[in-house]
Amino acid sequence: MTEGRGNGTLRQLDEKGKKIGLPSRLLDFYQGLLNLQSKAEQQIGKVNPDIKKQVINERLAHGRPLITYNEIAFNWDIVNNLFTQVIELFSHYSDLFGEIPNSLNKRNTIPRNLVKAWYKKSPPPSSLATDDADELLLVDAIIHATIKPTLVRYASALSGFVQQEKWKQNICPVCGGLADIAFLEEKEGARWLVCSRCDTEWLYKRFECPYCKNNDQSKLGYFTDDDSIYRLYVCEECRKYIKAIDMRATEDKILFPIERILTINIDNQAREEGYEPGTS
Repeated sequence: MTEGRGNGTLRQLDEKGKKIGLPSRLLDFYQGLLNLQSKAEQQIGKVNPDIKKQVINERLAHGRPLITYNEIAFNWDIVNNLFTQVIELFSHYSDLFGEIPNSLNKRNTIPRNLVKAWYKKSPPPSSLATDDADELLLVDAIIHATIKPTLVRYASALSGFVQQEKWKQNICPVCGGLADIAFLEEKEGARWLVCSRCDTEWLYKRFECPYCKNNDQSKLGYFTDDDSIYRLYVCEECRKYIKAIDMRATEDKILFPIERILTINIDNQAREEGYEPGTS
């Protein structure tokens, strides 16, 4: 269901974004970012992870993601080129996201130890650490934007090995990332999660928090819009939320790279009610 970031995606973002009244500078930024990532994906091309079928089966059986950080063959020339372009783009929209942190400013190569820490969800290296929460979020966004095309390529190569009925984890079966958006499928309304890092989709329980795994129904709920297309699932146990699209309620073509952007107002509403995104 997930599709790339080609011209059709950018046109749909422009048309739908203007229709719902997203600020023009915000639309311009995301169009620029998706365009950069699309070009990087094309440059990376197909990847062929050197992982034996037996290893794949063992990892899936034990609830472990298919790829580890050390098994990702980063093309650092492409990654570093994208990194400098992403830095330049964020710098141009500092009124929206703030000034580039000193740890990343004026660098022409991405700190590999920071990429490794980001991938493993570990604290950043001490030389790049900061106590400023806004700066941390911006660093995370820049690393995420830079590494995503590589992870999307690995997801394309590996997601077909996942046996959906057997994967019961709340992390991505390919890269181990967390979901930032979900959808209810058209036929039976089953809930699928979409990885924030590589866009892999996987089947997950309808009535369980995808972050803390709370399944106490008295502490789970959701809100919906007037058209019953979008849902906001919330958990009172961890106070996290995830956005979802009910595919049964729409005939529109859904592209998750832009749905994350088109539903920014839902994020704002969730934060106003005291909930945090599950990937924070």
